[in-house]
Amino acid sequence: MTFGTGGAGDLFARLQSLQGDLASAQADAGSRIVVGSSAGGAVRIEATGELSFTAVHLDASVIDPDDPSLLEDLVLASLRDLATKLEVVRRDAMGSAVTNALGGLFGSLADLDDETESDEQDIDGADEVADDDQPPELGR
Repeated sequence: MTFGTGGAGDLFARLQSLQGDLASAQADAGSRIVVGSSAGGAVRIEATGELSFTAVHLDASVIDPDDPSLLEDLVLASLRDLATKLEVVRRDAMGSAVTNALGGLFGSLADLDDETESDEQDIDGADEVADDDQPPELGR
């Protein structure tokens, strides 16, 4: 595996850059408005990436005084949808920050791929074992 050409100083600079990029990505994800919904959008809940809830919308068609559990289920489904979307926003923001900051740290992907293939060739030859080297089967 080949590391970047700048040595320890370059590594330190990249780690500092990563720290800044992560803070920026976290702030960006936190300021985004995300909407979770259910029942085809009849129930919608909005929140920021920092989990500050900003709005709830309930279409009149889902409000049945004789069946409050239906509305409860739809609100819960909207919250779950919102949580899933927030996780994607955060993961994407953090992932791109890490990728950008550490881009050249381990050399190019082509170099890494070449090294992996040569390692696999060495392993493939070592896995071959003659039949007489196999342990005897146990009889019952």
